[in-house]
Order: sequence, then structure tokens, then C-alpha cells
Amino acid sequence: MSRVLACAWREYKATAGTKAFLLGTFGVPVLITGILIVAVGSNLFEKGARTVEGEIVVIDATEERFVSTGLETFFSEEVQRELMEEKKAEARKELAKKVPEGMASDAEIEQGVAFIAPQVLMDVNVRRVASEGGAIEAEKEKLKINGGPLALIVVNERALESRDSAQEDVLAEAKKSGEDVDDRLRALPGHYALYHRPTLDHERVGDIMNEVDRLIVDERLIRTGHEVDVVREMMLHPRTVSRSVSEEGEIRSGGAAAVQELMPIAFLMLLWISVFTSGQYLLMSTVEEKSSRVIEVLLSAISPMQIMLGKIMGQGAIGLTILLVYGGVGLFTASTFKFLGMIPLESLGWLLLYFVMAYGVVASMMAAIGSAVNDVREASALMTPVMMVLVIPMILWMPISQNPMGLFARTMSFVPPMTPFVMVVRVGQPGIEIPMWEMIATGFAGLLGVVFMVWAAKKIFRVGILMYGQPPSVMGLIKWLRYA
Repeated sequence: MSRVLACAWREYKATAGTKAFLLGTFGVPVLITGILIVAVGSNLFEKGARTVEGEIVVIDATEERFVSTGLETFFSEEVQRELMEEKKAEARKELAKKVPEGMASDAEIEQGVAFIAPQVLMDVNVRRVASEGGAIEAEKEKLKINGGPLALIVVNERALESRDSAQEDVLAEAKKSGEDVDDRLRALPGHYALYHRPTLDHERVGDIMNEVDRLIVDERLIRTGHEVDVVREMMLHPRTVSRSVSEEGEIRSGGAAAVQELMPIAFLMLLWISVFTSGQYLLMSTVEEKSSRVIEVLLSAISPMQIMLGKIMGQGAIGLTILLVYGGVGLFTASTFKFLGMIPLESLGWLLLYFVMAYGVVASMMAAIGSAVNDVREASALMTPVMMVLVIPMILWMPISQNPMGLFARTMSFVPPMTPFVMVVRVGQPGIEIPMWEMIATGFAGLLGVVFMVWAAKKIFRVGILMYGQPPSVMGLIKWLRYA
């Protein structure tokens, strides 16, 4: 055992003492934080103000021509500036829901508002066109010309009438027969048509559609004797203040929901980074020592099994270092922004167990592959099928986190080598209590998977570590298991 520990210490010291490891483990978090501070402080994320200029053509067949009149008011400079202020106010509300209280300063909130609701002023002229003759098709052709109108709005004389299910059936039949339904749609009650230039962005198209919708609904209310402002006030949803309360303090429910959604992927990424970073170090170390014949010198003093275990333990300590550093930074951040109480701290012990499981499987694979090849290029070819299996939990983390007690999540928890990655997503879900029998059973399943992978890696390592020449295929490695 002393020889194994000596080999492990040598492996740990050789990796942890490099500048690349120190920079990646300690320097990257500092660098990312610095970049974000500089970017936010220098307004790099702020979208510049811009103006959309052009013309909107309205073919309004109603008697009062209320749509064209209303759009002229809407596109006035005063109304446009009021609209921008309203969008900024809505953006502030959304950020207040999603950003935990105290996490961002007022200046950072304003930066977020500027990003979500950039200042776009529409300097637009509204031109009315009579609906006689082929005016619609003629104006549609002008949309294709550079410098032509931004959009064309066609409002038929029945736009103020209510829609009914019968007209939807008519449209469905027309689509089945392959007809162009534009002409029918323009003539149906409660419909209008909007055609726009391809370069007009979807947000501006949405603004135009929302305003035309509002104008039509308001005109319906007026014609039926209702006061528009009174009806709109009555339809406003009541507002409430909801907060999540914990020992750390209070936090807005919106911020709490955002933290809860990110918690499973944070646990998974923490496990993934620590396991695969140390596993990659193990692979590179094994390939390098084999190609340089250093491994032959080591074999003169200790057995292949002792070398493999020493390398696995040494690089495991590297992975554990990464896990503790990044995990500690995460806990400090959570404590600083007062959402530490939302993290299931009782799951941190299980996280260490799942690290052992995940690293044991990955490290065994890396040691086996590194011993069987002669260079990194050959190792990459053998790694492809392995990564295709191990990447499955990363692809499926969303359905697993959304339904951690579902049949799929529970089944995958008993399938090594995916057990630790699936379980870390499940236990990382706040408010979910997994039965203890299931935790113990999946733990045994994962550890049995580790024992099997170490046994298989031992056989391949013993054969491949002194074998040079053409590397084996995946099927060749399986044959080594049978005959070693």
C-alpha cells in the first residue's frame, strides 16, 4: 500500500504543481469574475439606441378609417417615447422577479434593462390607400423593392365583427384543398392582414400587430357603449408579493424559482468538470509515460496493479481538489446573496459519494484506454464510444430534473455508469426527497459498477501497458478481458 500511496503522491504532485492546473483551478474563476465586472462596468452589454425609419401603408375599408388614424397617433414621437419607457418599466419588473434581491446593484439592473428593452424609436409615416382595384397586390409588390414601404396593413370592412367557429372550418377546408387562403382571410369577420418587408425585425412587427389589435378591440368596446379605460382597468390582474422564507432571510419567489431551476445543472456541471478534468489528466499521463518508456522503469519497482491504482488515486485527489474549490466558491456566492438556505446542504455528502462513483468509472476507462494506445490521436478514437454513453445524462438532464421521481429518472439511476450523474441531478433538486432505500440501492449499484470497471481496467492495463504497435479496437479490448 505504501508503494501505491507513493505513486499517487507522485501523480498528484506532478499535476497539481503545473501552471496549467493552477491557472485552470484558481485562475479561471477569478478571470471570469473580472471579465464580467469589466464588461458590465464599461457597458459592453448595452445595446445602442437606433431608429427605424420608413413608411407603413394602410388599406382601411372601414367607414371611420379608425386603424389608419390610430396608427398615425401611435407612431408620433411622443407616443413612441412613452412606449419605450413602458417597455423599460416592464423589463425592470421582470428582472425584479428573476434576480434575487441584493444580487445586483441599481446600475447593473439598468444595464440589464438596456439589454432586454433596447431603445428603438420608430420614425414612421402612415400612408392611406384606397382599396379599389388591384391596390393590395400593387402595394405588396412595393415591399420587395429596396426603399419601399416597411409594411402593408389591410383592414376589411368586417374587421370589427366577431370571429366564429364556422369561418375557421371554412379556412381549414380551403387549406386542405390547397387554396391560397389570403383572399378569404382578408374578407372574413374579425380578421385583417399584415404584410411586411423581410428586413423588419420581429419585435417591430409585434409592436405593429399589437397596436392594430388594440385599435380594433377599443373600437368594438366604443361601439357597444363601453368605456375603454374602465374595461381595461377591470381586466388588470391583481398583483401580489410572494417571497421564499428561509433561515438565511427572505428572497423573492421569482429569484427562488430561478435558483431552483439552476441547482440540478449546477450540481451536474460541478461533478462533470471535476471528474472529466482529472480523468483527462490521467489519460494524458498514462499515454505520455508509456510512449516515453518511463512506465517500464516504474514496472521494475512495483506491479501494474499498483501503478494503476496509484495513478487513479493521485488524479482522484486532483478531481477532489477541483470539486472542493469550485464547490466552495459556489457556497460562498450563495451565502453572499442569501440563497444558501435553498441549496440542499444535506446532499453535499452524497455529492462526494457520487464523485467517487463517477470518477471511479471514468478513471478506469481512461487508464485502460491510455495503456492500450501509443499516442493521444489513437486514444481519441477509442474515447468516442465511451463519451457517447457518458454524455447521455448531460443531454437528458432537463427531463430528469423536471420529473426526478418519474419512472425514467428512477430507472436510469440503477444503470452504471450513468448512476452518479443521474442521481446528482435528482438530489440537487430542492424540495425533492428521495426514499432512503433508493439512495442506498443506487449507491450499491454505482459502487458495483466501479468495482467491475476497476477489475476490467486492471486486466487491460496489465496487457496493454507494455504492448506497442497497432492499437486495439473496442472489440479488441473486450477480447483482452476474456484472455488476460
